[in-house]
Amino acid sequence: MLNGSIPWVIGFSGGLSRLDADLSRLRLDSLSASSGVSRVKLLLTEPSGKVSIRFDGGISDVTGRCPKGAAVAYWRRSRDGCAKCGRTDAGSGCCPPGAAARWGRWATYFAVIGPLPYAAVRWAWALGIPLGITEKFFREGQETGLWWAGTALSMVDLAGAFLTLGLVQHWGEVFPRWVLLLSGKRVPPVMAIVPASLVSVMVTSARLQVVRGFLVNGFPTEGWATTAPGLLWPVWGVALGAGTLAYYYRRRGRCARCGRGEDYHSLDA
Repeated sequence: MLNGSIPWVIGFSGGLSRLDADLSRLRLDSLSASSGVSRVKLLLTEPSGKVSIRFDGGISDVTGRCPKGAAVAYWRRSRDGCAKCGRTDAGSGCCPPGAAARWGRWATYFAVIGPLPYAAVRWAWALGIPLGITEKFFREGQETGLWWAGTALSMVDLAGAFLTLGLVQHWGEVFPRWVLLLSGKRVPPVMAIVPASLVSVMVTSARLQVVRGFLVNGFPTEGWATTAPGLLWPVWGVALGAGTLAYYYRRRGRCARCGRGEDYHSLDA
């Protein structure tokens, strides 16, 4: 077992036929072989600077793999930041948790409002109000049951809007009493960040085509309610992404590796 606390210069003076080496725990300065190499697989360490790898002879099959996130870690170190969190001595990386809580609250509220026009229009059609569509199209939707199907989809949007509030509510940090078996336990940040980020990307990309059609063809004179609520979806997606980012900055706390940053900022603080 090689000592991983000191830098290593590894060289092979003879040819290599087959070598599988796990160097992920070493501080590797350089690796070289002065003769031919046939089949070599290397698991390299996370780079902390330039690592010289040189083969002077012929090469048949050489594979080198870095740990996951090595490219991001190297970029962070290149700007004198922490490889784990990216924060530098000059600042926390973007903004302090208190500031993120303030602008994140506004972004989250916009994200909550985004799907409401879509749901309102679908409910109006289901309740017999031909809002923004022709009478003929309205009757066709009634006969096929299309409006109730749209209402069911709008309920998914409303449920998502309610869950979005968790980004700026106490129950988004600690499971409330009505969550069985988890009541009182801390909500893992990834449980909110991952789904919210995915929805943000999908909502934004799904309706950019609608916005493009609106810019090219103008506002429709008939049936405007079939497309107009969708114009808010890109705003909804961007606002949700911003609110999720603020949630991340607020809850990530102090870095365990470098100690930079501020302690976890609770909304109750």
